[in-house]
Amino acid sequence: GKEWPEEIASHLIKSSLVLVMLSSNSIQSANVRREVNLALSEGKDLIVIRLDDVDLSPGMKLQFGIYQMIIKRQFDTEYFIKLLSESVNNRLNAA
Repeated sequence: GKEWPEEIASHLIKSSLVLVMLSSNSIQSANVRREVNLALSEGKDLIVIRLDDVDLSPGMKLQFGIYQMIIKRQFDTEYFIKLLSESVNNRLNAA
């Protein structure tokens, strides 16, 4: 089989929309940063989801500032899933 980075990169390149899940753990991950950088360099549309109260670095604020951001703590789980589903469907149908 392929190496994991090759699989992730291949799928990111083929995708039309990328969901970025931000948590206190994910923002510390070099792999997540590389995946986001690849998605941005490939011109992918992003939806950014903040799963918990994370402090974004200035660079992350700059990268994500022009994309839709959904802050999970603002919604109950049922409404959050509905909002995310609608956002994904709207973006995919607009593409």
